[in-house]
Order: sequence, then structure tokens, then C-alpha cells
Amino acid sequence: MKKRLVFSLLIILAFMLTGCDLTFSENGTDGDCTKIITNNKDAQTIVLPDVSGKTLVEAIVSVNGDLNFNPIYVKSNEFLPGKIISYGAGLKAGDVVEVGMTIDLKVAEKPENSVSHDDRIEFVSEISRLTGPNSIENGSDLLDAGIYGTDLGIPVQIDDRIMFLFGDSFSSSGMKGMWTSNFMALTTDTNYNDGLNLDLITNKDNGMTISFAQGKHQNGNETDTSVEVTKIPTGGIQVGDYVYVFFMSIRYWGIAGEWNVNYNQVVRSNKTDLKNWELVNGLKWSEEEAPNFGQIYPFRDSKTGYIYIYGIPGGRNGGCVIGRVKEENFLNKNEYEYQTAEGIWTKGQTGLSIIKQSPYYIVSPQVSELSVSYNEYLNKYIMSFYKNGKLIFVQSDKPDGAFTDSIYLLDQTDYNGIYGGFILPSLTNDGGKSIYMTVSCWKDYNVYWVKVVLK
Repeated sequence: MKKRLVFSLLIILAFMLTGCDLTFSENGTDGDCTKIITNNKDAQTIVLPDVSGKTLVEAIVSVNGDLNFNPIYVKSNEFLPGKIISYGAGLKAGDVVEVGMTIDLKVAEKPENSVSHDDRIEFVSEISRLTGPNSIENGSDLLDAGIYGTDLGIPVQIDDRIMFLFGDSFSSSGMKGMWTSNFMALTTDTNYNDGLNLDLITNKDNGMTISFAQGKHQNGNETDTSVEVTKIPTGGIQVGDYVYVFFMSIRYWGIAGEWNVNYNQVVRSNKTDLKNWELVNGLKWSEEEAPNFGQIYPFRDSKTGYIYIYGIPGGRNGGCVIGRVKEENFLNKNEYEYQTAEGIWTKGQTGLSIIKQSPYYIVSPQVSELSVSYNEYLNKYIMSFYKNGKLIFVQSDKPDGAFTDSIYLLDQTDYNGIYGGFILPSLTNDGGKSIYMTVSCWKDYNVYWVKVVLK
């Protein structure tokens, strides 16, 4: 009897030292340290299935009604509303519990401070500050590299990395200190729900950020095209081994929402470098020949084999026109053609001349700070832009428009000074239902990382 008692105590002690829960049953002990929760050795048990990401109904079906579930709602940016986050009370998939028990389930609901202005939007919420001194992930690195305030954050896909293009940036608050016309950062971070870690592209000698092209920082002049205030990115694209950035040369800032553009031009760098940039002299759209292409956003469409360029004039009051070129002809401006009427494409200078005299808009004015993506959840091409105090999506069945059916995302009550939001096909989750974007805010003069969940 004593030997049996000592043996039993030794077994219990061994399980205590290994952190295992021990329950005796008619079949002995569980050798895999699976947690067994039952006070009745004759009770039937069930192994908890993995229900993470499922709905309550799906969880009930998965246990054939053998358990009762008690939902505990938790505000979450990571899981969609109504989706199960985990079991409660420290339970996990693989644990063994008694049939008929009531088990807590943590179920996601909308996060704090989320908003929805449209019945097609589940919610829009800020995940984090992408830039600025209040950015948990990137604030100190940016300050060390000479960046206190910045804007835009236009995403560009480079193989399995994403490059963000930022605009006019300043080393001190209030848009003061060292003025950098633009800078770039990379990320390989794919956990979009807890912020985004940036790797700044910096000068190895002084640690400061690198610009793809500095503006002249001259005093503006409304009519003199030889004058330049700054150079600001409007989009970018990878073609082969090179990354191409489109930028506008601004010569004059007018009243809020108005500015004059000398031209839009392209620079490029090898995708493994991204520190040394050269002008692509053949890809330049001047104000004189193409005023509607002062701001150009490029988009590759795998379905048609074209690279499309979406154009708007300087400022925030123009409409959107479109051009296209086969990818193999990307560097040959003479091969670009422009939509001059619905379904009508006219090549080269002839097309530009027609658009200059009578632009064919795929989105009517006003369009500003635009970006384009394909969304598999909607099965639509979507364009994001700012209009009349609101950030919106518009949709189309085709990359060349027309884009209609506006979805209202955010306005000035949500972010005081909001003026731009940028999207990219890879910045999605849940089959395109969750969309992640950068959002510029004038009040803080910095960039937010924002999540949009569609219904």
C-alpha cells in the first residue's frame, strides 16, 4: 500500500514540475499533458477544436452542440467583428473538457474610436501613427534621421517589400527646421494590425534620409516655369529591376488646395539600391503639352497587360484623365496612348493635344491625392482620393473607368486636416475585405496607418 502511495505521489510531483494538469480516468493519465477539465471520472469529454477566426454559429457546429458557449465581446482591430479571438479562462484548442460545460469565447467587436459613414463600411479605425514623434514604431528613428513632420506615404510594391514615398518633410514642429522635399522608407512588416515598422533609406555618412530628387526651394512664381519650390512624389512602380517614381515640380503654392505644376517627370533606381536616382529624360509631361498630367499615378493591371497612368492637374480641383502603355514599352513615351473618349485611345502627342483641349474624365472634378488598386472582395478597381472635405473610394469594373459609386470613408470630423489616403493591392487582408491605407493629416502634418473594413 505504501509503495503504491509513494508511486502515485511521485507521478503527481512529476506532472507538477512539468506544468501539466493531471486527471485520472478509467484509462489512466494523459501522456501528452493535454489539459483535462472534469470533476467526474465517468463524465464524457471533448477536445476543444480550433475556433479562432470562426463565428459563434460555426463554433457551435464544430462541437455538435456538446458544449455551451458564453460570448465575451472584446474590441479588436485584428479580428473582424463577430469573429472568435480565442477561448476564455486560459483554455486553448486541444484542451479536453467535460461535455455540457459552458465555455467562454472572446468575440471581436469594433475597435475603440472606429467610425462608419457609409452602410457599406463596417468600420474605419486608426491603428497607429505611421510617422511623427507620436509614432511608437518609427518616431525616434525618424527624428534621428531629421524628420519631425511629413505627409503622403504613397505605397509602391517592390517584389516582397513595400516602399513608401513621403512628401515635403521638416526636422522641427510647425513645418520648420531642415526642409526635405521628399524621402523614402521600406517595410517587410506584414502584420498590418499592430502598426507598421519602417526601415528608412538613409545616408550612411550622416544618417539623414535620402531624397530621390530635391526641389530648388525657391520663392514661388505663378507664371515663371523656371522657378521651383519643391518636388513631390505622385506615385511609383517597379518595372523589371528598376523602381520608377513619378514626381511633380511645383513652382507656386496658391490658396489652400491650389498649386501650379511645371511638369511631371520620372526618376529611377535599381531595386537593390534605392539610394542613387537618375532622371528618366524621356518620361516627362510638361504643363505646356499636358496640363492634365501634372500629377501622375501609375498602376499595373495584370489582366490587360497595360501600365495605366492616372492624371490630374496641379491642385485639388481637377478631374482624372488616363493614359496607358504596354509594359515592354514603358520607357518609350511615344508608345503611350490616351483615352480621348469612351473606349477611344489616341497615341502620343495627338492624344495629349486632344485631352488638353477637351479632357475626357474617367472621374469628374474634383479629384486629388489619388491612388488605384484592384480589390478582390469587391471584384472592382477602386480609386481612393480626397474631395470636398471627405476621403472616398470610387469603383469601376475596368481600370480605365468610369469610376463611380462613391464610398464615404472619413471626413474632417474624424481627422482635422485630412487630405489624402493611399492604397495598394497587397495592403489587404480577409480576401480584400480589410484594406490598409496611409492617411495624411494637415493638423499634425504627419501620416496615420488606418484600417478600412468593408461589409
